[in-house]
Amino acid sequence: MPRVKRSVHARKKRRKVLEQTRGYWGLKHSSYRQAKEQLEHSLAYAYRDRKNRKREFRRLWILRINAAARQNGLSYNQFIAGCRKAALEPARDALSARRQVFLDQAVATGARSPLYAGLCRRFADEPLVDPLVGAEPAWDAPLRLLGGLHALVLSGRASWDDVDAALEEHAGFLARAVTERPVQTNEVQRCWVLLPCFLELARRSGYRELDLVELGPSAGLNLMWDRYRYVYGAGEWGGAGAALELRGEERRPAPADLLRERPLVGRRVGIDLSPVDVTTDEGALLLKSFVWADQRDRLELLDRAIAALREDPPELVAGGIAEQLPAVLARRREGSLTVVWQTAVLGYVSDEYRERIYRALEAAGAESPLGWISAGASEREAVDEWGLRITLWPDGESSLVAYSDYHGAWLEWVA
Repeated sequence: MPRVKRSVHARKKRRKVLEQTRGYWGLKHSSYRQAKEQLEHSLAYAYRDRKNRKREFRRLWILRINAAARQNGLSYNQFIAGCRKAALEPARDALSARRQVFLDQAVATGARSPLYAGLCRRFADEPLVDPLVGAEPAWDAPLRLLGGLHALVLSGRASWDDVDAALEEHAGFLARAVTERPVQTNEVQRCWVLLPCFLELARRSGYRELDLVELGPSAGLNLMWDRYRYVYGAGEWGGAGAALELRGEERRPAPADLLRERPLVGRRVGIDLSPVDVTTDEGALLLKSFVWADQRDRLELLDRAIAALREDPPELVAGGIAEQLPAVLARRREGSLTVVWQTAVLGYVSDEYRERIYRALEAAGAESPLGWISAGASEREAVDEWGLRITLWPDGESSLVAYSDYHGAWLEWVA
């Protein structure tokens, strides 16, 4: 009888087990016997927990469907029976996706706003939220809902101590807030990290006067940056009687010679699809509602910035950026450098639309000098920072000059 050799199959079997236990602690990833035993336990636990998770989601779906059905005069059983008669299947996957949107926002909010992070985690499993945000909410639906709640609190119609009452009593207003009120952010503290960028463009270009064009300015508060006072480690910038003073953490300081640049500002123009008129109480409330409620310093800063803007508001052009930008750039003045900038708006548009904006900038830069400042993705591994880049035409060379916090809390100057 011939000898049967199993070495190839045996080694293949061992490799398969050890590959599945890669990353296990101790001998459980290197000893075949212990690895095999642990793998059998792991597969059993995974099967058990998949069943438990499915059971948990099923319970959650029933709660949410029941809450929505009862708002329309039906019980859960009546609704499901009607679906079966009509050969329809509830979109349970959409319910779990909705939960994930709020959990993702809770992570993004993190330690910056304990109030909003806690509310997002709570709303992830709150049946009252389902009819407000819809079946498949966009990523910013939690921010829109929180902005609507904050507007109710600021106007004295609700309290953070009884959010459930607000969700029930003002459901119509909150549903409209989610669908009709886009997120409006006008973070004045960002001027503290943008100022060195403006000064760097003035130094490189040699121009002593700048005309400003901001893309997505909301209310245009950052168009007034030259009227604020700034404090850095190497010096100060701006008048002592400025409406507000901005300072932050310098992880790598802006150079003192850069802060000695004193360009003047001529025209101020902002292009926004839905500009906010903060000269009215309604506009000011809208803008304040999107500031995280437990960040009192930001709210106080916003109040002072709004008061300063009301003295001499900038020009705000309503419309799409790609459609309006060529006409705005066609009105450039000789003897001044037009500087276009954006901080967050390009993250809200499609790649094709973004390319249209870039082409408009390049076409205008080919005709006469033009400056561009953009806050975008960082070149480093960090996910909670911006890379600040400037471009100066006609050369059109782009250079990274700084890294910064999203809200302007810290600056690392690298130019």
